Order: sequence, then C-alpha cells, then structure tokens
Amino acid sequence: MNELEDEKTRPPQRSTRHIKALDLFNEFPQMYHFISRTPKKDNNYHAFTENLKNSKTPEDAIVFLAFAIERRLAIHWGLECVLDLSPSLPPDETQLINWVSEWIDSHTAEARWKTLQVALFAPRSSAAVYLGLAVGWSNGPLAPNDLVTVPKWRTPYAISTAILKSIGLRQPELRSSDINKVLEKGMKFLY
Repeated sequence: MNELEDEKTRPPQRSTRHIKALDLFNEFPQMYHFISRTPKKDNNYHAFTENLKNSKTPEDAIVFLAFAIERRLAIHWGLECVLDLSPSLPPDETQLINWVSEWIDSHTAEARWKTLQVALFAPRSSAAVYLGLAVGWSNGPLAPNDLVTVPKWRTPYAISTAILKSIGLRQPELRSSDINKVLEKGMKFLY
C-alpha cells in the first residue's frame, strides 16, 4: 500500500517562508539589525533581493536569502556554497560537512543532535561549524531530554555566517563574483 502512496503526484512544496519581504521581517524582527535596508510594503522576495544585491552591502542579500528560504533548503544551499567556495577542507571539517549532509538526507533528530554536538565542541569557528550549528538549531530541543529550544532566527543567521565566512577567506578580488554566484544559487529558490 505504501508503494502506491509513494507514486502519487504531490503538490509542490513551498521553498520560501512568505511571499512578501516585509512579512518575513515581521516574523523575524532581528532582521532589522542584520540587514541595512528595510523592504517596501509591496516588495516581493525577488525584488528585495535584487535591491540588496545592487546596494553598497550586497552581503545583506545573502543574509536575507538565508531567512527567506525554507530552513532545510537554506541549509542545503549553504552547504553547496561552502563546498564550492572551500573545495579543500581539513579532515575535522570534512567530517562535520558529512554530518550536515547526512542530516539533509535523513532529517532525523539523531543526525541533528550528533551534528550539533560536533559543531559545539569544534576547536574553531569555521564555515562548516556554522553549518553544523544551523542544523542543530533548525528544529526541536538541543538534546534528546532537553526542553530548551533555540530562537528560530539563529538557524538562518548561522547559514549566512557560514557562507559569508567562506567568501571572506578567499582572495579579495574574487569577492564580488563569489557573492554573485552565491546569490544566483539562492535566488533559484525564489521562483
């Protein structure tokens, strides 16, 4: 019976949280502190992202997309960006990236907890560590028997930090093209 259910056509799932950028700012008021511009009332995601991309601080567009894209897809986007920008990672970071990838594939609480534990006790704050924190903070309690949950804004903030950290570690002359590549990948989720 489950095989029949698996073959049924399902409606597409949303890849973003809202339609209008201002609705997202209302859900996450912390964004007013992280992003230098505020959307106009009628700005949709695409228009506001383009506005940020063409501003003096295009990094804000990366932060905005990390909040706009649905959590699991945003972590996947962050993982792709970090791997593209940092093709050779040290072994400890490679292991953490593997845990992040496992969580994306399985989406289990066990994979999330293991990823968070490795990220929390990492010796340095790298892009891979921020992705691990994003996974750990993405949903539910911090540990199996814990009642504490993390504020929702921390996951997208960690994703954007991972991407920006990867860009920042590359040559300065690549900054503009790296930002454009990252935004191009992220903006595909807005359609």
